[in-house]
Amino acid sequence: MAGWVDASLSERPLKECLRRADLLAALSQEQHADVCLVPRESLERSVEVWCGMPALLGTNEQEEAPDGMPGLVAHRIQNLERLLHTSPVVPVAVVSDVETAAPMAAALLAGGIRTIEVTFRTSTCPAAIRAIKKEVPSMVVGAGTVLSVDQVGEAADAGAAFLVSPAVDPVVIAAAHARGLPILPGVATANDVARALTAGCKFLKFFPAVASGGIQALKALDGPYGHLGIKWMPTGGIGSAQAAAEWIHTLPSVLGVGGSWLLKSSDPEQITQLAAEAIVATIRSSPVGQTDLERSGSEVAFDAITGRRTLTLFLTLTPPHSHRPCWILSGASSGSMPICVSLG
Repeated sequence: MAGWVDASLSERPLKECLRRADLLAALSQEQHADVCLVPRESLERSVEVWCGMPALLGTNEQEEAPDGMPGLVAHRIQNLERLLHTSPVVPVAVVSDVETAAPMAAALLAGGIRTIEVTFRTSTCPAAIRAIKKEVPSMVVGAGTVLSVDQVGEAADAGAAFLVSPAVDPVVIAAAHARGLPILPGVATANDVARALTAGCKFLKFFPAVASGGIQALKALDGPYGHLGIKWMPTGGIGSAQAAAEWIHTLPSVLGVGGSWLLKSSDPEQITQLAAEAIVATIRSSPVGQTDLERSGSEVAFDAITGRRTLTLFLTLTPPHSHRPCWILSGASSGSMPICVSLG
């Protein structure tokens, strides 16, 4: 087994090797009973299907979820929802130069952000998705501004884990689901929401969020539709970590917030700093009570020999029902490793 794995994974990054080994073990356990019987095509297919997302054992892409959605799409949406619960800010990137895509994604990941939406506003979108997936495999990459069936295919072939569209197009939605991809269509009115539900979507992009009436408008939409299990990702006009936090903390059904403010600068250190601030601002409340969390300082260090940046955040936490703050020191984030905040 070790020899087979070594031969299969030669010259691949360590994280990719470990990922493939995990999938190999899952396939062996679920379908083939012995690792030696797993066809290479089956392993490659599983790598393509899960696109860097946490894989769920026992998933049958041909089965339908209770709401009629294809099983693979439903499981991928569940994975995306879990991811957004801990990293709810989704930077919206317009990539003109493919060479900048991976460094940008690495800087975001260093600040704790684990998802990115690369838009089809430029023709380099598919190449940028491929570059990020290859060089920053821990980042979950989606394709945005998806307007056509052809773009669905391009995004799927590039390895996008999810799709985002500015409007409700049943043909585009059907094409996405046929490729096993979740898609978040853009809605701004009750009619839009009704059409999205008819097309099989319950995770929706509220767009343009601020121009469409802001938080109060989304509350009005959530009223008649919230009981159906709809989740929201407002995008458009949200320009700061504090603004993102207001959306997330006001409506529990808001799972994520899209925005481009984190990528206004091309400086990796600035991107990492903004990403870290966004993560801190949008930390969700403890289920047992309100938790007050403030950033009291940060340090960014650069190692000229290794070329690696290290960001350390200093945070103050006041637990529920306590008047005595305790200190939190984040684990230093180096390279593409996300910040791990631990209680002190």
